Amino acid sequence: MSLINNQTFPFNKWWFHTAMSLVEKNPSCFSSKYTAQTMAVMIAGSNVVKAIQEWLIASGIVESAPKQTYRLTNFGKAIHSYDSKLEHSGTWWAIHFALAFSKKADTYSQYFIEFDCQNRPEIILKDLEKNIIEKFEASSAVASIEKSFQGVNRLFDKHYPFSELGLIEKSGDGSILRIGTPDLTNDIIIHALITVKYQLFPSRESVSFSQFCEESNIHKFLCISAQELRKQLIKLSQSTEFGKLLSFQTSIDIESLSFNDELTPHKTMLRLIQTKEETWK
Repeated sequence: MSLINNQTFPFNKWWFHTAMSLVEKNPSCFSSKYTAQTMAVMIAGSNVVKAIQEWLIASGIVESAPKQTYRLTNFGKAIHSYDSKLEHSGTWWAIHFALAFSKKADTYSQYFIEFDCQNRPEIILKDLEKNIIEKFEASSAVASIEKSFQGVNRLFDKHYPFSELGLIEKSGDGSILRIGTPDLTNDIIIHALITVKYQLFPSRESVSFSQFCEESNIHKFLCISAQELRKQLIKLSQSTEFGKLLSFQTSIDIESLSFNDELTPHKTMLRLIQTKEETWK
């Protein structure tokens, strides 16, 4: 289990853009030697800078390198090349899935897992926080879980990119949360599917649909029910564009998914970032 040590702080387009540019110019920007300089460039205190560093690593945009330096990953380089100011919704969908399936962002993934998209799409904020604390308190201090949860929850406040994707809807005072109704393009769904396939089932030619959902919770990160995802996959497999890449097979006892080897997470991520099919709410 790995919490995001975000110091209660979320992130936005400008902070990510600025931090990525800093890493490109100075791989040591997050070291103690350059803390003051980095704080000045990011117009932020040390806790915020640390939080942004943690978010970048958790989302797989930046990785540690030798001698306390950092570098952009292939994912980070793709964003830096095609959408350096992080203006397009596809980039944020890619970041959303990177966090959802990250091994360093359990607070973020659990935030969505606690929702029941079909039977319990609404939850009280305090109950959600309590459930997540109970989930992780055996391995982490409650204060650390609370801070990490606050940082995740603030990502869905107004004017932050994830809120503008329509992932989570909040009541006026933020005390009640409801799973959102985001616009899901085919590229969004395909990238989520391939990310799961390569992370959880890399050597499998086909996977049962029920196992795919149960082990990945992919439908929850798409903010739809498993039944709705099933309908979407049938449409995709029957379409001219995606039918050769994705197969949804139905038999008497089982429904299964299989994918063309041409699809890789890097390819679907690039397509998602480059397509510029905006889904802002």
